[in-house]
Amino acid sequence: MVNRANIWDKPLYRESLEIAAAGLSDRVMFVLHANGTGGNGSDGGMAVISFYVSPEPSAPSCTANQPASIDFKTMPGNDIPTSPMGTAVVVTCTKNSKVSAKFVFGDGTDNNNLANGLNVKLLVGGWPGQRGFTYNANKDMPVTIYVNAVLGASGTVREGIFRTIGVVKLSYD
Repeated sequence: MVNRANIWDKPLYRESLEIAAAGLSDRVMFVLHANGTGGNGSDGGMAVISFYVSPEPSAPSCTANQPASIDFKTMPGNDIPTSPMGTAVVVTCTKNSKVSAKFVFGDGTDNNNLANGLNVKLLVGGWPGQRGFTYNANKDMPVTIYVNAVLGASGTVREGIFRTIGVVKLSYD
């Protein structure tokens, strides 16, 4: 039987193991010599054992563009637009990945009442910004994620300049 041959008692060459461990080769071949008969009447035998060393799979990495500001421009206090206004974030990943997007205020919520009577609701696509949405990103294929803000009145709206900051949070695996 093959597994009873003398070759199984021979040491492996340390240099070959070090090459594989250093990642310098993805294939290592060992040649082992055996003394005595190889079971087929020959005086000696030789066996070649090859195995492959798989490199550690690298984690995906993703890049995203800086989204433009969402600007509702000037509007009269009694004519608040109710349709979403938004911008896009384009994400590209080095491997197939799941990209989760959230759009929130600094306190982690997606709904904010401003001092001038306006209410701002943040969305990822059509989903609440705090819950967000998960996208499938294929390797090297850009994914466009739309983030939106919707205005409403939380009371009497006073004229003036208003500003708030929403943060797009991306995570991927």
